[in-house]
Amino acid sequence: MMTVRTGPLAPLFLSWNLRNIPSSVHGGPPAGFQIGGAALGEFPIDAWKPCLLEVPAGPFKKDISGRSYHAFGIAMPENPWNRRRTVPLPLYEGSETLGAGQLRTVVRHWTALGIADDIPCLGVAIGASGHYCEDRQAQSVAVLLVWSDGSARIVRLDWAEGPLEDCVTPEWLVVKGDLTGLGQAIKEIGEVHRNLGWEAVRYCIHAFPACLGKQLLGVRDERCYKFWGRGWLHSDYAGMAGDLSRLLFGICELFSKDGGD
Repeated sequence: MMTVRTGPLAPLFLSWNLRNIPSSVHGGPPAGFQIGGAALGEFPIDAWKPCLLEVPAGPFKKDISGRSYHAFGIAMPENPWNRRRTVPLPLYEGSETLGAGQLRTVVRHWTALGIADDIPCLGVAIGASGHYCEDRQAQSVAVLLVWSDGSARIVRLDWAEGPLEDCVTPEWLVVKGDLTGLGQAIKEIGEVHRNLGWEAVRYCIHAFPACLGKQLLGVRDERCYKFWGRGWLHSDYAGMAGDLSRLLFGICELFSKDGGD
C-alpha cells in the first residue's frame, strides 16, 4: 500500500478507454465512455469560492478569518488552499451507463490503462447542511477516496457562515483521515454525520463515477458539481445511511477477489 497520496499535479491531457484491454476481459465500454484526464479535486459544497480537496500536511487545516475579520479594524489574512496538496480526480465522461463489470475492469486495470496510480479511481461524498445557530448555515462534507490498490482515505470539510456582520467570509476546517484499507474507511465514513446537533438538517450523497448511484433511492439533486455530477437528497439520517450502505456495498463488490475478471 502506498503511503503518499499527495504531490504536485502537472497538467494532464489524457484520453483512453477500455479498448486498451483485450475484449476477452470485458464486454466493451458503453458508447461515449472515456476518462478525459484529471484535474485538481474540489469538495461538492455550496460556497462562494471553490473548496479544494486538499490533504493537509498536519491532522487539520482551518481558516477563521470570518469570525475576526473586522475585529479592531484589523483584517485577518486568509489561509490559502495548497494546490500542491490537492488530490487530483479523474474526469469521467459518459459513465452513467457503465455496468458493474465494466467499472470493475477499469478499477482492476487502472495503471495498465496508463492512469497515474496517485489518482483515485472512485469517490463518495456525504454532505449535511443545516443551521448551527440563529439561522446561520453550516455544511459538512466527508469525502471517501478510493485508489485502485484498495487503499482509501477520508477528508472532511466543515464550513460555516460567519457572524451576522460578516457572513460572507465563512470559517472552515479540513480534517485529514489516515490512509487505510477500504474496509476501515467504510466503517469510519458511516459514522461521520450520525449525531449532528444542527436544526433543519438535510443530507446528500454524491459519487464518481456517476454509475455508482444507480441503486440509490434518495431524491435526485438538480445541483451539479465538478467531478461529482448530481447527487441524492435525504431529509433524514436513516434514509441517507440506507443509501450509503447500498453504495458502499457495491464498491466492496468491485474490489472482491471473487467478482469479475
